[in-house]
Amino acid sequence: MVTQLSKALGIQGLMVYSGYYIFSIATVYLSYSIFKTGYDNLDMSLTSMILTCIWYFFYYFDAFLNLFITLNLLDDHKKLKRLLGERTVFASRLDIRLEEAFEKMQLQLIRNPLKIDILKTYVITRETSMAMLGSGVLHSIILIQFDLEYF
Repeated sequence: MVTQLSKALGIQGLMVYSGYYIFSIATVYLSYSIFKTGYDNLDMSLTSMILTCIWYFFYYFDAFLNLFITLNLLDDHKKLKRLLGERTVFASRLDIRLEEAFEKMQLQLIRNPLKIDILKTYVITRETSMAMLGSGVLHSIILIQFDLEYF
């Protein structure tokens, strides 16, 4: 089911993660520009500044909630695989169909591990999320250095 969902929603996932990435760089650059020149020089009013900050907060709050839900889902999947691997044989007086159901579930988890990826190009894990964050910081620094040198 997750595989079919990732196929159907792959383009949406790519657009969402690309949007988070590009908007993060733009947010850092806009914040830098506001601190450098002031919001008056950017033709922004105090009200628009406050509304922008509120919008930033909720946008990134939603982004982090989505990321943490995805990472917790992956952690729970690993925990389920571990628990099924550690289980012992059931008592002989229980129905054998229960044992078979657990074995089938364990085989399905081994055969089809849960991987959430975006169009088979970007697998969502803690490591790749931190790499994406680091890349965004690097590109923000490059953009700010370019602005310092040429403007």
